[in-house]
Formats: sequence, C-alpha cells, structure tokens
Amino acid sequence: MRLFALLLLLTGLFSSCKLLNTTQNDNQEIISSPTDNHQVTSSSFQDYIREDVTTIENILERGSLLEQMHNWKGKALFIKVNENQANSRFDYYYYQAIYQDTNQNQIQDSSDQGFFNPASTVKVGISALVLEQLNQLKLPKETEYRILGNSTWHSFNEDIKNVLIISDNEATNRLILFLGFQNLNLRMRGKGLNFFSVNRLMLNQGTLVDSPAFELRFEQTITQSPPQTVSQDFSCFEVGNKLGNCASATDLAEILIRLVQPTVYSPEEKFNLREQDRLWLQEIMSQTPQQADLNYENTFCRFLHPLSQKIANKTGKLLSKCGVGLFSHTFVDTSFIETDQGQKYYIVFAVNPPQNISKNQAINWMNTVSQFVLNALSKTNQPTGMISWRLLPSSRSTQLLL
Repeated sequence: MRLFALLLLLTGLFSSCKLLNTTQNDNQEIISSPTDNHQVTSSSFQDYIREDVTTIENILERGSLLEQMHNWKGKALFIKVNENQANSRFDYYYYQAIYQDTNQNQIQDSSDQGFFNPASTVKVGISALVLEQLNQLKLPKETEYRILGNSTWHSFNEDIKNVLIISDNEATNRLILFLGFQNLNLRMRGKGLNFFSVNRLMLNQGTLVDSPAFELRFEQTITQSPPQTVSQDFSCFEVGNKLGNCASATDLAEILIRLVQPTVYSPEEKFNLREQDRLWLQEIMSQTPQQADLNYENTFCRFLHPLSQKIANKTGKLLSKCGVGLFSHTFVDTSFIETDQGQKYYIVFAVNPPQNISKNQAINWMNTVSQFVLNALSKTNQPTGMISWRLLPSSRSTQLLL
C-alpha cells in the first residue's frame, strides 16, 4: 500500500510538471532502450534522457554535504552523457531543480518549487540568438553596430566576448535591445525553451522597453534594423511581483547542449548558427579572463575553474558562464566539462548562502560539491533513482516509467 501511494504521488507530481508535458504525433515511432525493456516515444529522434531525483541527494548525504546544501538553498542539475551505445543517452540528476508551478498561477515566481534565479547565465542564450540573427542577416560577427543617432560603434564579436568572459552588463543590454525583448523571448519559446524569460535589462536599466533602430556596418556598407515595440510580458516574477529574468535549470543546461551537441535537436529547436560561429562561442566560453587578455581573476565568472584544473587540464575542457544575484546573494554556474578521460557532463548549480559567506567561500564549496558528485557519477552506469524517460528536448513527448 505504501508503494502504491508513492507511485500515485510521483504520477501526480510529474503530470503537473511543465517540463514533462506530453504531446501526441501520428508519425511517432517507438525507440527501445538499449539497456532494458522500457520504451520512449519519438518522432525521428534517437537521443533521449533518463531523469533521477534521488541519486544526488544520496551522494551528498554520503559526503556529509547534504545539510549545508539544504541550508544554502542549493539547487543543482548534473547531466552525464553516455556515449557508449549507438544512441546518446543523457542522464539527468536533479537536486531541488525540477521546476513546477507550485501555486498554479501560470507565472514563474520565487515561491514555485525549483524556481531558478539565473542571473547572468541568461547571457549564453542571448549571445547565441545574436549570432543566429546575424546569420539570418548574412552578416558576420565582426559587424559593428550602434543605436541610430549615437556616435560610438561597437562590434558584435567584442561585445559577445566581453559578455561571456567578464559578464559585461552594458554590452549585454546593447545585445538585448538589438534583439528586442519580444523577439528574444518568442524565439526561445520556438526552440522549446519555454521557461527562459528575459524581461529586464541588466542592472535594472529598464523593463520590457522598446528597442530603438540600429545601424549595422560591415566594411563600407551600412544598413538599418527597425525599432521594435513590446506588446506582451513573459510571466516571470524574479522577486515578489516584479518582472525579471528567469530560466529553469533544464533550459540553461539545454542551451549549452544546443551549442556543444546540436545534432540531437531538430532544425527548429537548435540555434541556426554558422558552424564557425558555434565553435567560436565554445572557444570564448573556454577562455579564462587572463587567456583573453582581460584583467580579471580566472574564477571571475568561471566558478568551476578550480575543478577543471584537476579533471580537465590536459585533453579536457571547460565551457563556463557564471551569474551572481547581487541583492539575493545567489551564485550560479552553468558549465560543460569534458574530463581528460573523455567523459562529458553538463552542470547547472546555484547556491544562496548567508550574507556573511564571501564569493570565494561560495565558489570553493561549489567546487567541493561538484568534484564529489562527479566522482560518484563517474562510477555510476545508470540512474539508480530513475523516475522517467524524457525525450530531449522537453517539448517532445514522454512516457513516464514507474
């Protein structure tokens, strides 16, 4: 009877979870797991996810890390990529990071379970969309741009570089205005990233403001992009009832997957980037500030840099973007790590420690936890607390396994 009650609870939990909404398609085929008899429904898609909500908690408890993770309001998603079979498998290990509209008000807000304050980690998706738009305009990333009537030109590639390596807020605001709030959010939703919302400029420089006209200059040719108006908001309350920027841990991770392993997505779901631009983004995200000749410490916005020096300092690599919520004292990191042994992981990790905890203390603890978890996952062949299959990305159909 207790087992039956647990099954009912899990069924109710995930039927209400937006990340697991199901859809039907007459052209769907059945894909069988290479490791067991469970099945996944797909429409010409061969890569899939297994989701687990207990393994990370058990790992943290074994390492005497669970209590502090709880006290610091930690949320984490560790994704282990299993490429030992013909089809890639993405094992998702969650800790308090599956988003649910707990109060059922159809708005992301801080009272929802799994709510994520992404801070500056939204800048990865913004940068990718800018390169996508330049590709559609048939302009290279070296193109210069400025608000119509301004005297100073900026280049897209320099702004994106500064956004991703040192989290330049002024450059981010220029890129947001170039895209336009409505265009930015609707395009993300069109890719299945339904919980990614940008409603305000960085440092509260404006909320859902209209975009001015821009001039674009490449070589000797100058073109204009028209002004853009905003007619809707994108339902995300960052603090209280104040519109802000939000993203689920899953969306943040799957933005990185789109940039590192885009072939697991359909054309409409991936970023439509020139291959050289996609590889350039990876190169930028792999650089430390000092490698980019910027006068900042190497952990300035690469919180897991110390971990990468231990497990990915030879043939491995780290692609990373951090975020700091100044008012909430939140520290967030989104990373892709390929170890020297070739194992791939995606990590989204946020902590909200007490105000007396310094940034360096928070970073050190995030590295300690991440190293302990990855070491445990490296010895794990499959999720032990698996609750479901889910096709990647979340917009596709799913069959819950219980």
